Amino acid sequence: ARSRARDRAIGRRRAAGTRRRAGLCASPPPPPTGAPRAAAEASAQRTQHTTQPPVRSVACVAPSLPRRLASSRATPPAPVARPRRRRPSARTASHGTLLSKGGDDAEQAPVSTWRAIFAANELNELQARRFTSPALSLVLLLLLLEGADLNFYAKAMPGGSERNGARVRSHVLLRFAVSSFAWAVVLLGQQLLLRLVWLPYVEDKVGQFVDLLSVANISAFILPEPQAGYYLHGRSVHAHADTSMLELNRQLRAEEDGVTSGRGLSPASEVQTFEIFITRGLRELYDQKFLHAAISAAAGGDSGGAGGVRRGGAANPTNIPLRGLTIERARRAGDGFRANPEAAVQRYDEMNTLLKDFIDANLGHHEYQIRERTYLERLLGLPPDMTYARDSVFLYDPAASWTRCLLYGREYHLAIFEVLVFSVADVSLRSSFLAAAITYLVSLLIGAIRSSLGQSNLARKTLIDDRFLI
Repeated sequence: ARSRARDRAIGRRRAAGTRRRAGLCASPPPPPTGAPRAAAEASAQRTQHTTQPPVRSVACVAPSLPRRLASSRATPPAPVARPRRRRPSARTASHGTLLSKGGDDAEQAPVSTWRAIFAANELNELQARRFTSPALSLVLLLLLLEGADLNFYAKAMPGGSERNGARVRSHVLLRFAVSSFAWAVVLLGQQLLLRLVWLPYVEDKVGQFVDLLSVANISAFILPEPQAGYYLHGRSVHAHADTSMLELNRQLRAEEDGVTSGRGLSPASEVQTFEIFITRGLRELYDQKFLHAAISAAAGGDSGGAGGVRRGGAANPTNIPLRGLTIERARRAGDGFRANPEAAVQRYDEMNTLLKDFIDANLGHHEYQIRERTYLERLLGLPPDMTYARDSVFLYDPAASWTRCLLYGREYHLAIFEVLVFSVADVSLRSSFLAAAITYLVSLLIGAIRSSLGQSNLARKTLIDDRFLI
């Protein structure tokens, strides 16, 4: 009842103020005297110090009249809309704080997870992407072999004057040599076109993904090996990542003009991609944070034994020693997002906090150093010696070696495999068209398997529900 009375008083005051601005409001009533006046002043003070819910503003505009008729013609009072009562709701301030309707109760605003989901979707699309196009390669190959009649040079005949090859069979080694030469011409031509024209001036999906991480303020750790992998630095140089399109455009314009700092992890370099080698202690700490729920499930299902965990033998799963089959069993325990979403979200927060503290050098004894590769490491492709290393090592990687985790970075091996598949089918079937069709189907099968397994692995390691990976 007190709230309804306060809302009615606010409505009357705003209606009176609107009529007064329009020149239609009568003189205000005389102020009360005596005890009623004191009660009214106390009520006004209480109303002034009480935070009210926001009321939608009402515009009341007097009709435009000529100056001569404005004093003589009476204007009917404009209708005044009754202020709507909004439901109590929280609104997000610009500095990541949630405020109640009165602004009294403040709590930390959660970070939007849609940026992480968007980045994970983009990485999921890159998993089965190839550097060259298998379909275009096969079309160009058929143009050379059949259209330009390069298969004629695979005939088992000493001279090239006889064009009637119906009675002459092709030699196996010559057919393999001719098809391999045509493959080399096609692949080399695509490589030159992509590296010299397409990637610098048209589209570079890998570079765009790294730029997206910087705009979205998302960093990525990729660990194909227990203590070796890649780090993509995506920390934004701007104050906020969740902002409007206009503010985002201003931020990008300021970055283009050189007003902001660089995107690199080190102030001395703009490189955002690194090849990393972490210490054993950091890997064990990561396993404790990431796998403790799965280890708890494994501990409840094992009966003990060498290398196992006793049933209910540890109250705190993070104290369970990680070794041997326990880690593998825990990684395959299947406690994903759908099985236990609350535990998955908690593990995500713990893992995210751990990695952020590591990058910010707030993880105690776990530090890292950033450096270039030595001459011997570049010449022989040797990793740094981490046997007695106390700090992790971040090596600058401007060549984007992290694409080795994708089909994009395995183009050399895939090209050799496709050449062999085409050559075996061509020699066996004596038909370039059938060999090209079989090679194309094999490449599609490899892409489908990589996409399916990669999506499952991405959902399991990032703890993002696979239903969001579309």
